[in-house]
Amino acid sequence: MLDRLGLDRAVDAVLLAGETTFPKGDERAFAEIAQKFETPLSRTAAVDDSPYALEAAKRAGVYCCAMIYRNKHAKQAAAIADETVEALWSL
Repeated sequence: MLDRLGLDRAVDAVLLAGETTFPKGDERAFAEIAQKFETPLSRTAAVDDSPYALEAAKRAGVYCCAMIYRNKHAKQAAAIADETVEALWSL
């Protein structure tokens, strides 16, 4: 998908919430991800439409991007995030 969107050169790794020890919404998941990829949290980004997932990312010190297209929680997600995009194709 990243190659279709032209993002494959901009992203080093992608990890889904289900691929961590901690559930989505737990800020410890971001520390685990950063450790796995040997990347500081300050160089990590979370792209999500869920306010509670974005809040967890913020608590972990991760840069947050909210997707707001057809998102019933768009205003709440946008208020939490560092940046908003309509959807992945907007990145």
